[in-house]
Amino acid sequence: MLDELRALRKRTDGASVAGLASSPTITQLVGNGDPLVAWSRLQHLALDAEWSREIEAACYSLGFASTSDTHLGRLEDFAAEFYMDERQARRYSDRGLIELSRLITSNWILDAVPTCDVVLNANGPTCCELYARCGHPESVRMDPPRFEVLSDAPAEELHPQWVTEQHDGRCTTRFARPAAVLLSGETSLVVRWSGEVWPKFSAQLSGSWVESTPVVECLGNKMMIRWFPSGSSSETEGVSDKSRNRGVAGGDDDQN
Repeated sequence: MLDELRALRKRTDGASVAGLASSPTITQLVGNGDPLVAWSRLQHLALDAEWSREIEAACYSLGFASTSDTHLGRLEDFAAEFYMDERQARRYSDRGLIELSRLITSNWILDAVPTCDVVLNANGPTCCELYARCGHPESVRMDPPRFEVLSDAPAEELHPQWVTEQHDGRCTTRFARPAAVLLSGETSLVVRWSGEVWPKFSAQLSGSWVESTPVVECLGNKMMIRWFPSGSSSETEGVSDKSRNRGVAGGDDDQN
């Protein structure tokens, strides 16, 4: 993302429709694959709000607020507007591109959010079957999802076999076969999916959960499904310290 913004800044025409046509990540995230939509939406979002001075500098560098046909000329326009020298303007622009990359990969995404759908089917009082399907645009870099089971027994990381398919610019991966999750006392299934963009999680629980009560929580790039033994104090008082510490501490909530 940041590399594409820097490349656009160097172009004679800046962040033009032609430039965005060679910027697949930005075009997919902001324009759903259409360079014209991406250009229009990016310009609208960048100019039609009160942003920081750094983002203003980035807008000049990218050609949204300056008509100069060189990056240096656009920096000079910004420097003249805000009474500073070109070196200061360049530092503002550098920081502004970083802020823009964060906005694009968080607040400005258009129909390009990676999705992770998890299905859990009760298979007796102490076992359930886990199935997952994940999808994301090919232009968005995502690491393989990680699945870890935390319980009274030692932590266990699941290593499912994946089937990968690519179609119309989208990569889809799914379990080749369901994985078994053993429920031992208070149990947590932690799903972590790191990458350029925070994913959207969903969980579908089917079957009869007589011996335990499942609870689903999502935060950033993690989803946690917890099973509390029916009637336990944890069910009414919330998450125990042990599960919270083991499931969340040391996690990776940041986008890469």
